Amino acid sequence: MKKIFMSIFLLSIILLVACSDNQEADLDATFEGTQKIDVTYPQNNEILITIADEKEIADFVKQLRLDNWKVEKTPADAAVEKEFKLYQTETVKLDKSSSDKKELKEIGQFITYKDIPYVDLQINKITFSFKVPEEVRNYLSDYK
Repeated sequence: MKKIFMSIFLLSIILLVACSDNQEADLDATFEGTQKIDVTYPQNNEILITIADEKEIADFVKQLRLDNWKVEKTPADAAVEKEFKLYQTETVKLDKSSSDKKELKEIGQFITYKDIPYVDLQINKITFSFKVPEEVRNYLSDYK
């Protein structure tokens, strides 16, 4: 029994180390293939702007400087500022033709907070919290 427990424990540590080393690649993969971004105020779901141009989306993602995001819990008293909803066309399923109308599906979102450099990224009902550089916070806060 001790050998099984020790094996599971060691495997868990190896997976945690491997996952933390690939944080940048995972974040980049989250935004890869995004075809539309809606910027909203969550209080009233008012859409401030929609980014749908491929070049604009690429420039937006570049400004996020994902390689500088650090995993860190968002303070409990943080006030939500904006939501950025990410959309992508649905993957073609085996039972459907590739010529069928492809609709955009929300694949995730990230939430910014007032006056603090934190972002919560939500993908498949799982939330990841990050501390972002101050210039990224300013960019997102001023984005209209």
